[in-house]
Amino acid sequence: MAQEDLNPIWVKTEDAAKALNLGQSTLRELQRSELTAGIHWAYVTGRPNGPIGWSLPAMTEWQTAATKRIVAEQEKAKQKRIARIEDYDAAYPLPLPRPNDENQRNQPGRLATRMASTRSSFLALFLHRAFRSPRDRA
Repeated sequence: MAQEDLNPIWVKTEDAAKALNLGQSTLRELQRSELTAGIHWAYVTGRPNGPIGWSLPAMTEWQTAATKRIVAEQEKAKQKRIARIEDYDAAYPLPLPRPNDENQRNQPGRLATRMASTRSSFLALFLHRAFRSPRDRA
């Protein structure tokens, strides 16, 4: 860009590519697919084979909107993945022990300890069976 053109309306493809951090071929692809003539780009000479000028403010606005759209789609896909995750605790709930006397009711953490020991013993049994040696499997 020339020094005297500090804020031009339309800039050359090379200057637009550099200012927007996009490749020239990417700009041409976007011109064919997503961008609007007269808003994002224009034929500077008014002829179809003339040079193309790019509006930097309109292009940065488009980049911002595209980024917001992509992030929203990713967030929606993430929420779908999270909704499909099966929680082991929800699928196989452990029966809750009933307190027998007043002492058991006043002991915080007793239920959590029992549930943790049940899960850890299940895990130990699984690991023992999964990783035993081939001669033990016979």
